[in-house]
Amino acid sequence: MTELPRLRQDGDLQYYRGSYRIASIKYQQVIQAYQNDNSDNIQDEERYDDFIRLSDCFCKLYNYQQALKYCDICHSIAVKLHDKLRTSRSNDIYGDVKRMQGRYQQAMDYYQQSLKTKLEVLDDHGIEIGISYYQIGRIYSLQGKYNDALLYLQQSLDIMREDMVRVVNKLNIGKIYNEIGLVYCSQGKYKDCIFAHEQSLKVYRDAVGENCVGVCESFNNLGLVYDLQGNYDEAIDMHQNSIQIKLNIIGENSMEVAESYYNMGIVYRSKGKYNDAKTWFEKCLRIQTDLIGEDNIYVAKTLNGIGHAHLRMDNYEDASLNLNKSLKTVSEILGENSLEAASCYNNIGLVYNLQGNYDKALSLQERALNIRRETLGDNHLLTAGSYSNVGTILNYKENYADALLMYQKCLKVELDILGESSLNVASSYGDLALVYYSQDKIDDAIEMQQKCLSIQQDLVKENNEDVAISFQNISAMYESQGKYDLALSMSFKALDIRKKLFGCDNLKVATLYKKIGMIYNSQGNFDDATEMQQKCLDIELECLDESSFVIATTYNNIGIIYQSQENYFDALTYFRKALDIRLRSLSENPIETSDLYERIATILELQGKSSEAVIELLKSLEIRQKSTKEYDESLSVLYERIGNLYRSLTQYDDALSMFNSYLTFELNRKEVDPIAVAKAHNSIGNIYELENNYEEAVKAYQKELHLYIDKEGQESLNVGIIYNDIGLACYANFKFDEALDCFNKALNINLKLFGNHHLNIAKCYSNMGDVYMSKEDCENALAMYKKCLNIQLDLLEESDLAISETCNIIAGVYFSIGKYHEAGVLFEECLNIQIENLGEENLQVATTYYCLGNTYMALDEFDSALYYHKRCLSIRRNLAGILSPEVAQSLRMVHTMAGRSRRNCSVM
Repeated sequence: MTELPRLRQDGDLQYYRGSYRIASIKYQQVIQAYQNDNSDNIQDEERYDDFIRLSDCFCKLYNYQQALKYCDICHSIAVKLHDKLRTSRSNDIYGDVKRMQGRYQQAMDYYQQSLKTKLEVLDDHGIEIGISYYQIGRIYSLQGKYNDALLYLQQSLDIMREDMVRVVNKLNIGKIYNEIGLVYCSQGKYKDCIFAHEQSLKVYRDAVGENCVGVCESFNNLGLVYDLQGNYDEAIDMHQNSIQIKLNIIGENSMEVAESYYNMGIVYRSKGKYNDAKTWFEKCLRIQTDLIGEDNIYVAKTLNGIGHAHLRMDNYEDASLNLNKSLKTVSEILGENSLEAASCYNNIGLVYNLQGNYDKALSLQERALNIRRETLGDNHLLTAGSYSNVGTILNYKENYADALLMYQKCLKVELDILGESSLNVASSYGDLALVYYSQDKIDDAIEMQQKCLSIQQDLVKENNEDVAISFQNISAMYESQGKYDLALSMSFKALDIRKKLFGCDNLKVATLYKKIGMIYNSQGNFDDATEMQQKCLDIELECLDESSFVIATTYNNIGIIYQSQENYFDALTYFRKALDIRLRSLSENPIETSDLYERIATILELQGKSSEAVIELLKSLEIRQKSTKEYDESLSVLYERIGNLYRSLTQYDDALSMFNSYLTFELNRKEVDPIAVAKAHNSIGNIYELENNYEEAVKAYQKELHLYIDKEGQESLNVGIIYNDIGLACYANFKFDEALDCFNKALNINLKLFGNHHLNIAKCYSNMGDVYMSKEDCENALAMYKKCLNIQLDLLEESDLAISETCNIIAGVYFSIGKYHEAGVLFEECLNIQIENLGEENLQVATTYYCLGNTYMALDEFDSALYYHKRCLSIRRNLAGILSPEVAQSLRMVHTMAGRSRRNCSVM
């Protein structure tokens, strides 16, 4: 039995270094030695101490079954001995197991029971008391109760500092500093955090040298905070240091090395190198599943990391698969309403958010919020984070008032806990800026984003990703104000930071090239715009699969630039490339696909291919009709747009169907917009009018009229326009008295709104003149037309075509009542204006020549009549073709006039 002290000493040495597997072997050898010897010399106290060491090793090796097995033995021995102190130590191990399983409240119960027992039998400044304070502080930290955590950890540190001689106590001090650093990190107090971790590193090195797990933990924690500060190269160095030591003392196949691999994945994810991040996470996962299986919170955490990497690469299906696996494991172990489950709901909600499925995203974020509020209360940073997440979804749903409320709640909690000088607070100012930006309150948005930027620049290095994001957000705000030079200045600052942080061939750099390109496009600087988009595309094609949505967006942007240059062929090519990517993906964002169909339709319209444009718009409509958003505003726009295209194609039945769908959509809104409904009735009335179904047209216009009267009163401009539309429909249906009544109402409204001299008034007089002419009341018709002409002469240039049109109409009235001289004068005025605006070779000019020919024929001035008819014939023959009916008509008149002319004129 003489070898037992040596074996225990060897085990303790390995334990202090963090070589828990070797330490467990040594402790098992101790136990096996006296069990084989059947020695009665081993006291129960010694037996307890050996078993508790072994239980602790198995706990740190994540072998909970063995840890609990030996802890149960220890507990039985302690109860048998009536040894309260040893009973409390057993409770510490039970608490450690629960903590490592993620069951924090159960762990807290064990730790508090242990502390209570220790205080009964020990001095309140003993080392064991310090250990309990540390354990309780650690749980408070994991629960997000940071002030309570710091209170207990500081009490623990004060006790441990009383004994700076023993190695084991130095190791305890190192652990406490590390935990304090983690609390400060969670609070965003990075300077205090780094100081604590550096103190921890110093203590560990002084106690056992470089090669111990404690030193690794300090390197690891420094890496975490450097990552949060955007110091990615320093973070990687820290994690590499940690990995190298762990490989030396415990080998690769250990949970400690797996943890370091996971942390490397976090840094590479922050750097935007998502494939590298996924590789590190997967290395971690292989070790974890080999050592502890799949059903534990550590594997769940790693699956979450893998899911995030897929999410950032737009692999939504793989992201969702891994995140849901993580949720399933966490829910089975800790319950569906645990804080860890809340984090999973949050992450899965992020997937739905990026897919545009905002209702599902909101449901999950609200579930996470409710869990955190019930578990942690309102005044907690995790709860604040959930307020922010809910606000983000509401902002995307364009529910800006509620989004603002959520962000303000988040900010209030953060200010209460952290004060103004905190990166969390900076982030909340940034969130508020985005809501103001969405509301077009650009000055308020810039003010909030500048506050965010100011805090960031005080707390982190200039070359920091969060600072780059702030510059980019300010750029977008300036761009929306048309301040393109300022926008470019901000974007180039962001670009410079990202190049220094991530290198030139990084996706985050590509994103900025993309944004800068679109600013250049808005400036009309198309060459630079195209160059920037091409730089972006080159990086994306290098880093991503060709079917990535990110690449689709770049193709779309290039298409927009070509469209701006009216290069419709190339625009269409790139829009179709973008569409092809989205159609090939099962996890496509349907709204983005719909937008692409609509852009393609726009190009086809501009190319005069209306039939093809309709086909694309119908595809977009089908997607939007299946959208989860019940009343998508774009549906209304689509119905109207397709209806207008059908109308231009004279497909009136199809147009009517679309406009009726447009009307139904507007009537079924939760909050009906009467003006939108009125517009739909107007479109329907217009189609009926084009189909010569004037009765139905009038019914539709009257429905429109009642809506506008209810909304704007009897004498609004819109009411006057509708009376005019009804009048035209009645006129076309030969209901002249009803038409005249409507035109009179339109006239009276316009007279009250504009006085006697306005072009609307002129149009009313002209319409009334048309009705009087149809009633064969030439006197009143002439009076109306003259009133119209007088207004036009006052308001328009003398050479305006509208004046020529009215002159032509009045001339026609004079001709019909036999006042040929007056008719001739006005036809001449009409002709002069037409030639000035349209040139000699024009069919309208030809028609006026024809009218002049007839006028001079009525005056028996056949030479003049022949001259004008020959001019008409020449123009018609050149423009309409020799076989046209118009040419035949002119030939007859020329022959007639030639026969009557005193001159012997030949007909050419």
